[in-house]
Amino acid sequence: MIQHREPYMLSEDTSLLCQLELDSRLKSYATSFLLYGGILAGHCDGHFTLEELAYLSESLSPLFDTPETLIYALLSPDSATEPFWQTISWLKVNGDEIKISLLRYLSGIMTADHMLRPAERRFIQNITRELGIPSEEGQQILSEAIMARSSETARRHSRVRQPLPIFAAPERVQAPDSCVAS
Repeated sequence: MIQHREPYMLSEDTSLLCQLELDSRLKSYATSFLLYGGILAGHCDGHFTLEELAYLSESLSPLFDTPETLIYALLSPDSATEPFWQTISWLKVNGDEIKISLLRYLSGIMTADHMLRPAERRFIQNITRELGIPSEEGQQILSEAIMARSSETARRHSRVRQPLPIFAAPERVQAPDSCVAS
């Protein structure tokens, strides 16, 4: 069953962040996965949108002081491809406890623009397979990301708009007694 929740945010995944603080080698590989994978996820459909870029930057902020600098330095998918696949090979063997969180993160990037194109779906399926995660579980994670973005969009569009103050009925203001001429 798909649970309705907010979009996955790395900064709120205290379990993952704690694990990364306890194991420096795991942190190194997970950080590489997040950075390189985020760049590839943003580019995989040919449309690296501002929403995807913002999600990537915000997600990396707990791990880097200035994630934007790294993102812009590596913005080309060509520079991210080889290190990303090397990272996946290591995580497949050594990253059992964090692979699901990492997959949620990539799903979050791909759905940040509220669209999921076929190339993005194929990308996440490849990552799921390469990490050794059952395809059903990978599909579930992707479905949760889609539902979270749909819920976010519905909430945004259902907000009741308040009238601007200039269109509100004027209030009568009574002058203080000290201002009234005698």
